[in-house]
Amino acid sequence: MLFSHWDSFRGGGLVPSLKDFLSRPHPQLQPHLIMLDVIEPDQLRVRLFATELVENAKIDLTGLNLLSFTSTPETSKELWNVVHEAAAHPCGTCNVLESITNSGRTVTTEVVSLPLTPFPGGPPCVVTAVGPREELDFKDSNYRVVCYIERGWLDIGAGVPRTA
Repeated sequence: MLFSHWDSFRGGGLVPSLKDFLSRPHPQLQPHLIMLDVIEPDQLRVRLFATELVENAKIDLTGLNLLSFTSTPETSKELWNVVHEAAAHPCGTCNVLESITNSGRTVTTEVVSLPLTPFPGGPPCVVTAVGPREELDFKDSNYRVVCYIERGWLDIGAGVPRTA
């Protein structure tokens, strides 16, 4: 669903603009989105953390560094590399992540990320659709990314990184 909505804004270009993407939100998709500003050398600032994600995590990550919500420095580095590469190459990603909740439960999440052309002078930007593979309950909140279970690149017309 994210790809078809994102693709509808390309208008013959490689990557749609953040402005166009924000101008027409998809009502079924919007509650599941994270928008990240990719800021060198190691910050993924959360521009948008959608309502359903706030409800599930019991925290609004808007304005925070997503890398602060990983379990290890290695996981932070891998997350940075994947999102940075998606914005810089540009390409999309399709990943399955394992996270742990504050109650100790392991949760598997599917994420698809696609680049957006930022506002003039702004940092590179990536939009991500997040979908837990299982239901969360009232004890499952504030989860931290533990590791990537599956990782894949999506060719949007510019190929994929050599690290694929």
